[in-house]
Amino acid sequence: MMKKAFDQAYIATLQSQPCKIKRSMLHLKNPTQPTKSGLWGDTFNAPWEGGDRVNGLFGLVQWKSGQNAPPFPSPEEVQKRVPSVSVDTEKLFSISPMAGICGTGYGGSNREVTDGLDEPNQKNQIQTTWMGHASFLVQCSGVNILTDPVWVDRASPVQFAGPKRYVQPPIEIEDLPQIHIVTISHNHYDHLCASTVTRLHKAFDPVFVVPLGMKSRWFVPNFGSKWSKNSMAKVVELNWWEEVPCKFTIKTPSEHTLSSCVTITSTPVQHWTTRTSFDRNKELWCGFVYCFESNANYGTDSGTELLPPRLAYHAGDTAYCPMFLETAEEFFGGPLTSGGSSDEESRCRFDLAMIPIGAYDPRWFLQVQHVDPKEAVQVHLDLRRPRLSVGMHWGTWILTDEPIDEPPLLLKAEAQKAGLEEGEFVVLKHGESVAI
Repeated sequence: MMKKAFDQAYIATLQSQPCKIKRSMLHLKNPTQPTKSGLWGDTFNAPWEGGDRVNGLFGLVQWKSGQNAPPFPSPEEVQKRVPSVSVDTEKLFSISPMAGICGTGYGGSNREVTDGLDEPNQKNQIQTTWMGHASFLVQCSGVNILTDPVWVDRASPVQFAGPKRYVQPPIEIEDLPQIHIVTISHNHYDHLCASTVTRLHKAFDPVFVVPLGMKSRWFVPNFGSKWSKNSMAKVVELNWWEEVPCKFTIKTPSEHTLSSCVTITSTPVQHWTTRTSFDRNKELWCGFVYCFESNANYGTDSGTELLPPRLAYHAGDTAYCPMFLETAEEFFGGPLTSGGSSDEESRCRFDLAMIPIGAYDPRWFLQVQHVDPKEAVQVHLDLRRPRLSVGMHWGTWILTDEPIDEPPLLLKAEAQKAGLEEGEFVVLKHGESVAI
C-alpha cells in the first residue's frame, strides 16, 4: 500500500522530486514486521524467537553493582590505543559536487574544490568516513548521507553527567560538505541527539529518515522542549521493509549532469528503544540499506552513461539475529548456486557494510542487544560477505566493561578464524576515509 511521505522530503539545494514511501518487495514474500503490544497497542516487539528479550532494571542494577568498567583514559592513552586522524577534507569535498553550497562553516563561499565526479574512478565510488561510534559520512553519486550523528560530549540526557566522550568528533558539523540525508537508527542517546539534529537542520536542512514513532515524538512542536527547534525539519518515517527513494539532478562544477536516486530501506535488527522511564519500545529501531543509482551526461555525442548501482548497509545497533540472512535474501534472492560466476557473486553482495563490534561486555547482560566481534563476523557472513565491512560502535564512549581497544583486536582474530581475506572487515581511525 502506497502512502505519501513528507511533501517536502527533498534536498533544497538540488533539483529533485518529492519522494513517496512504499513497501520493499524484491524477493521476500513474507518480510518480517514488528508486532505491537501494550495496553494501547503502542509498544513495538521483534517477532522472532528471543527478539523481545531485554534485561530489565534488576539485571541493570546487578550489572552496575559489580561493574568493572575500564578507567577513563588520558589523552596520551587514547591516541595510543584508539588513534584518530585529521579529516582529509579534500577527499570529502572532491567527491561532493555541491562542495560550493555547504554549511555555515564555509558560508557558501567559492571554496576551490576538485570536481571529483568528473573522474571515471570517482563518480560511482562509495566513500565512507568514520566520525566516531555509529556515525559515518557516506558519499556516492554526488549524495552525502550522515548516519546516527552525535556531536556532543556526553551520551546522556544531560551534559554534566553520563558517559563522557574520550575521542572528540574529527570535524565540526558546520565544516562538513553539504549533508543531504541523515539516517537515525533508533533513539538511544549515543545515536540520537537534540543539539546535533538542530545544528544539522540549521546548517544543511537535510532530510531525516527515521524509524516509526520518532517523528511524532522528537520532530514536532513541543512547548518548552529543546526539540521544538527541529519541528520544521523534513522527516520521513519508515517501518521495517519500507523504502523511500530520493531523486536528484546534480550539476557538477564542470557543468556535467549527474542524475541520482538513493533508495533508503529500513531493515529489521534486534534492539530496543527508550529515552525516559515511560517510553520503552514506543519507537521502532532499524538498520538501513542505501541503494545508489545514477547516470552521467557529459553533454557530448557519447550520450548518457548508466552507472552500476552501489549498495551500502548500516546495521544501527543490534544483537545477533536471523534478520541479516533475511536482509541478504531480500536484496539478492536465494543463495548462490555452486559454481556461480564471479560477476554473479559481485552483484549478490553489498559494496559496503557498517557493523557494530563494541559495547558487548558482560555477555550475560548485553548479548540480547549488542553483537560482540565474533558475532559481528557472523553478521558479515550472513550478509554474504560485503566487499568491505567496517567496524563501528566502539572507541568513543565507555558504555560497557570491555577495554577500550579490545573490539578491533578481537575482530582481527575472529576474522582470521573465519577465513576472511585481509582487509575484508576492517576498523578505521576516527576521521579516516576509505573508498571502494
